[in-house]
Amino acid sequence: MIIIICVAVLAVALIGFMKLLSAKTEQENKAAMENLRVTLHEGINDLEYAYGQDCKAEIKEYHERVDSDSFSEYVVYYPADLSQNYPVVVWGNGSGGTYQDYEAALKSLASYGFIVIGNDDELTGSGKTIYEMGLYAEKLNTDPDSIFYGKLNTAKMGVGGHSQGACGAVNAATNYERSTELFSSLFTTSMPKIEMCVDLFDYWAYDLSGVDIPYFMTSGTGDFDNSVAPLSSMEENMRALPEDTVAVMARMTGSDHNIVGIPCGYMNAWFCYTLKDDMAAAKAFVGDDAELLTNNLYQDVQIKAE
Repeated sequence: MIIIICVAVLAVALIGFMKLLSAKTEQENKAAMENLRVTLHEGINDLEYAYGQDCKAEIKEYHERVDSDSFSEYVVYYPADLSQNYPVVVWGNGSGGTYQDYEAALKSLASYGFIVIGNDDELTGSGKTIYEMGLYAEKLNTDPDSIFYGKLNTAKMGVGGHSQGACGAVNAATNYERSTELFSSLFTTSMPKIEMCVDLFDYWAYDLSGVDIPYFMTSGTGDFDNSVAPLSSMEENMRALPEDTVAVMARMTGSDHNIVGIPCGYMNAWFCYTLKDDMAAAKAFVGDDAELLTNNLYQDVQIKAE
């Protein structure tokens, strides 16, 4: 019993330490990313820039309180024009984070024609509450009293996450009864190496051999990511994927542990490509001349096509 309590205390302390470290790197990263976002490098990051704007359309938000031991609130970011239905993306927060930490990125994504769902769960590694957001999306879509009745294209649903939430996103897409039925596309950023999950936070542990949907994994090259989510881990994760799974890997040069603190052009483009069949967005990832391959703002790019 004493050992269990000590391990639990250590785990909580480590999560708190990670939060403090990542908060610092996120502040530094945001400053660097702001400069990158507003600067168009013509012929280099045209698509990243085009898909990384603040809001291309008016976005509204809906909040719903939840009686749960894990979190207290859902948030839904959605286009103000609900005259059509939209693909869905659900989001997993990093350690100690809530949807508010990703608000700019999630609103930006919604403005490209998505209904984006988040929550305030600070411990998302198991993927349970992320998976449940997929079920929540279905509930909203089938409730005649909901403003979202018939407005969510739940056959086109993506899942994404940051850090601990990246582990959770993979788990949501693979570990639950309807995971493979619910989700059609996956995005993660700064996902901790599997050794860290197994040794310290076993409920974060993930198995990429079960990922059978298009998957885009990203990270940064800063000190924190080089420790928690190093290149060797990303390469190992690419090798662990099924042979026929479409996958893209890239590290943003100079970024550290959070490329989604502000609008993320390649995340938006990825979901536009994989959930909306946007062939302009596809050019960032597909073919010998894919923009990611020549964008010198990124490195260690790997593309595994069909």
